[in-house]
Amino acid sequence: MTELVRAQPAFKVDFVPSLGLDLLSTMGLIGIVHDFEGLDAWLVEAAASVPPRLRHDIQLAMRMGVYPYVVVETVSDQILQPGAAGHDDFNGLIEDLKALSPQECAAMVHKIVQRTAANADVELLHTPAEIIADQEQLEELLAKMQFPVDTDELIELLQQPTEWRDLLVSTIQRFWDRIYREQYELQQARRERNAHYHRTHQYSVNFRDLFAGVTGRRLPDHIHERLGTISTVRFVPSQYIGPYLSFLFNGSLLTVFYNSSTTPAEGDEQTERTQSLYQPLAALADKTRLQIMTLLHGRELYAQEIVNLLDIHQSAVSRHLKLMETSGVLNVRRDKGAKYYSINRQRIEEISARLREFV
Repeated sequence: MTELVRAQPAFKVDFVPSLGLDLLSTMGLIGIVHDFEGLDAWLVEAAASVPPRLRHDIQLAMRMGVYPYVVVETVSDQILQPGAAGHDDFNGLIEDLKALSPQECAAMVHKIVQRTAANADVELLHTPAEIIADQEQLEELLAKMQFPVDTDELIELLQQPTEWRDLLVSTIQRFWDRIYREQYELQQARRERNAHYHRTHQYSVNFRDLFAGVTGRRLPDHIHERLGTISTVRFVPSQYIGPYLSFLFNGSLLTVFYNSSTTPAEGDEQTERTQSLYQPLAALADKTRLQIMTLLHGRELYAQEIVNLLDIHQSAVSRHLKLMETSGVLNVRRDKGAKYYSINRQRIEEISARLREFV
């Protein structure tokens, strides 16, 4: 664990190949695999192989917060704090979930409602408990937040929180047994090697530099703004997250899921330099995304203009733009609720310079 003396206030950093966090994150990604371009190929194939009933239950259990990270964050807050059994032992994870009392389950559901409303910019005029107890208020709230699951089933789980707990336990057990156990065990050594590499690497004590070194991305503004409230940061390696990052906020604990698919050998500077090429090149290795680059040559366009010029479905264009933004090949400017896209010339020039090193 590393002391970051230049953070204000100083905080601790560690790299944790957590079974429980990885399992929940991967199961959540299965539920949104079609919403994001660039996720790992195994994840896409695994999602296609999930039986219909299990797929339904993953959606219902993990997306009662619209996006799965809300559920992962809430479960982490309750049973996956540092030192919890579920980080290393599947049975420990399941037993800790089963042991949640009705009061704890209700509190977790209330947190999920609160966080989901905040994410959707929906103001709650009453407490989550009061809203859940009032059928009419609850239905009005759910209609505003566009949950991707059956509303009647969701209402039943919100009003009977122990049923959500039982569904979550059953879903995790089936996902582990049928889909993930073999793959997890196959990749565990790689995750541990990656965590060890970063834990022992001589990173800067400046958190911005460390974050960029681990993730290949600059520290997001919304994370920087909250550093003053953080005492511990744990980086959790994920084989399947692609070019994206995911964050959990549990009080003063920040969890960062990052791509761990490649681990350079210690001191292998060439591998470290070229590793940064993969995500932007993958973002460009697609006919539609190259068309977008052509459209943006020498100009800036807002998202709907790009949709109109490509003449393909808006959701597909949004997925492509999200990947290109995440990989750094596009700049994004926000103005009055609209997103304007342009080519990140500096990033493209950096990629070109790296490629010329091979010639």
